[in-house]
Amino acid sequence: MLNVPVNRIKTSCIEIVKAIQLRENGLKMKQGEFDKKYGEAMAEIEHIRDERKREFEQINETAQSTYDKLLPMIRDFWPSVEKAASQAIAGYAVSIDDISSLNVQDTQEAMLKVVKERVASVGQNLTERIQDSINSALEGEAERLSGFEKNFFEATERIQKMFTVDAKSDGNEDFIVSAIASSILGYGIGGIYMGYKEAGWKGALLGGATSIATVAGASWGVSLLFTALAIPATWPVLLIATAALGVLGTFTGKKVLDKAFAGDKIDKFKKSFEESVLNGLSKARAESHFSEDVRTQVDQAFDALKKKIRTETENILNDTQKSLTNLKVELAQSSLNSEKEEARLKNYANTVNTVAAHANEVGQQLAVIMQQ
Repeated sequence: MLNVPVNRIKTSCIEIVKAIQLRENGLKMKQGEFDKKYGEAMAEIEHIRDERKREFEQINETAQSTYDKLLPMIRDFWPSVEKAASQAIAGYAVSIDDISSLNVQDTQEAMLKVVKERVASVGQNLTERIQDSINSALEGEAERLSGFEKNFFEATERIQKMFTVDAKSDGNEDFIVSAIASSILGYGIGGIYMGYKEAGWKGALLGGATSIATVAGASWGVSLLFTALAIPATWPVLLIATAALGVLGTFTGKKVLDKAFAGDKIDKFKKSFEESVLNGLSKARAESHFSEDVRTQVDQAFDALKKKIRTETENILNDTQKSLTNLKVELAQSSLNSEKEEARLKNYANTVNTVAAHANEVGQQLAVIMQQ
């Protein structure tokens, strides 16, 4: 959980430095040259958004296929619960004394407790299997999106390079590359300043979940992915046959006794008890929305993935678009003092440098803890 915001800070530092570089280089370009590159950059941004739309269509298809694969388990849920209840009743040892008028109430309560425990266990097992399948599909889709993530950062890098100009001989105008980018790279925080490396950026849009899973194990990846997607840590949703347990909890001994006990035969008692339990479960099954609940759970998981990707990519695209548009206006109005602006940018870059250093220190501490 702590590693997610640390990774976000690290990648943000890189993005801020790139934005500073973008603005600094834009100041050095002639108006006509800048306007041409501006048009190319806007086209690249729209291309990225179109690609993201196609990725979301694939996510929707994966969500549907995930649900389709769960249908056999969904259909098996209530029959398994009913079978578990019947087996619990059949396996419960009952004596003639247990079903006497003095003891029958206690016997029914004890049997009901066993039935509820068995139903809860079977229901929990089935829902956990369903949840594991959802988790696995979600992780697989997050891993698949590393390809889009690679393309995304390569595209933003292309935009960056559109506005890259050769440094002047005095050496003052490439201060970001020499003084800031190199030190950020020295922290080993993932990305590189110019150029893309998959090992560095992988998982950046998802809080580092996919890259850390590779290093620290799948369990870390699941936890970080859920945290990055703002999915509650209490997931899976507790679908543990709550409707069935609720019905069983409403049973009273008297109801079963009136129907079951007219003589002293144990099998008649058990048969009547089972009939009452199964009738209750049948009612709960008819009133339940188990299939719809699972469908909702699948949709929420994959919608959270799309929301995260959309938010992270759009933040970067909007920032880039806004920075270039503002600079275009300022250049057209000739309202910028280049020397003052460079000094302001240098101050920003130095601040980012300090933040990156601190984030890296915290990240190293967390890495040591996770390795333990």
